[in-house]
Amino acid sequence: NSICDEGAGQLADVLGECKALAHLDLGHNGIGAEGAGRLAGVLGKCSVLAHLDLSRNGIGDEGAGRLAG
Repeated sequence: NSICDEGAGQLADVLGECKALAHLDLGHNGIGAEGAGRLAGVLGKCSVLAHLDLSRNGIGDEGAGRLAG
């Protein structure tokens, strides 16, 4: 997989409608700070999400800061 920032943004566009999503593995997908920021904007709508794997991506400090809010 390699969805990169563009794919993460597209996923973010629909993630808020996935009310039963409990596990999301996006590890090793080429996601950077921009994609992490797009995901961060919608994660609050995923109330049952218990596990999110973003390992082995290039989100860096900027992307981590966006995810942390």
